Formats: sequence, C-alpha cells, structure tokens
Amino acid sequence: MGRFANATEDEAYWEKYCDRCMNSLLCPVWELHLYHDSDRSWTEVLNCLIPRSGTVNKKCKLFKSRERKT
Repeated sequence: MGRFANATEDEAYWEKYCDRCMNSLLCPVWELHLYHDSDRSWTEVLNCLIPRSGTVNKKCKLFKSRERKT
C-alpha cells in the first residue's frame, strides 16, 4: 500500500489520485495511511486499499473521480 519513500512521492500520489477524488476531504484510506503507515501489522489492510504493482502505488480502491466524463 502506498508506502511512500518521502514527501515528494506522497504529494505526487495525492495530485494524481486524491486531489481528483470525491472522497478527498474525508478520506478514510488516507487517514489509515497517515496513522498506520509505519505499523507493519497494517500492511495487508493497507495493501488492499491501495494496491501496489512492483514499486508503483496503484489507484485507491475507494477512488471516485470528481471529473465528468464527456
């Protein structure tokens, strides 16, 4: 799950997904990440919410775009 190496990676993910998501203001996934990122006992739960492919964090399972499809 969104294990970010540094604040730059964290911010890049936020801009790519969270900033465009309807859930961004009250996001439970982001809150879990902030509170449990360093707690390895949460790894499985966090991986389910933000899956990884290799070293890349994929789109959050709760992502819901605010952008209209045309």
